[in-house]
Amino acid sequence: MWNVLVSMIFATIEGLAVYALMLYIFRFDLRKFIIPVLIIITLTNLQSYLILKSTDISYVVPVINILFSILFMKYIAGLPIIGALASGAIGFLSFSLLQFLIVSTLFGSLDGLNDQNFTRYQIQLLTGVLGLVIGKLLYKFGIGFTNEFERLEFKFERPLIYGISLLFLGAFIFIMYSENLLLAGMFFIGSMALFLYYAIKKEREH
Repeated sequence: MWNVLVSMIFATIEGLAVYALMLYIFRFDLRKFIIPVLIIITLTNLQSYLILKSTDISYVVPVINILFSILFMKYIAGLPIIGALASGAIGFLSFSLLQFLIVSTLFGSLDGLNDQNFTRYQIQLLTGVLGLVIGKLLYKFGIGFTNEFERLEFKFERPLIYGISLLFLGAFIFIMYSENLLLAGMFFIGSMALFLYYAIKKEREH
């Protein structure tokens, strides 16, 4: 249980760095979204842990995280689908590049990780802290992209988002059914309920 808790803490630090880069690069202040960000990171971390523990399809985890980040930028940050896709992709790519550079600098290659005293948690902590600092500095000095994507919205944006969500739901249900991951499904439903809540809230505001 202790190992799971420690893993979740470091994964949360890592997740905060991803969302910091994703938001700050597109001129959003992370502090304004900190509560939903922490909730989503916690839910995705729990789902990732259950998938990694119960199945051998670990390659699904990054896909799930990216999809959730896109939905976050769409429904919570308020970007249209093109902006959400761009911010999600750039945020994850920026974090991945940062982590790759750290590992390459410290160990020479990914293969060197097994021969060093640094643990996975230390790598997560270092990448997380640097990601947060870099993102904040970019925001402070006005470096980044505009978040005014309204003119890029298109007619079938909303049906497309709903379609992506349904496909994601179908894929996850299939995984849950084939591996009997009932608990993972419960976390998924809770996560989706969060997005639906914000979607309905935004709908009523217009």
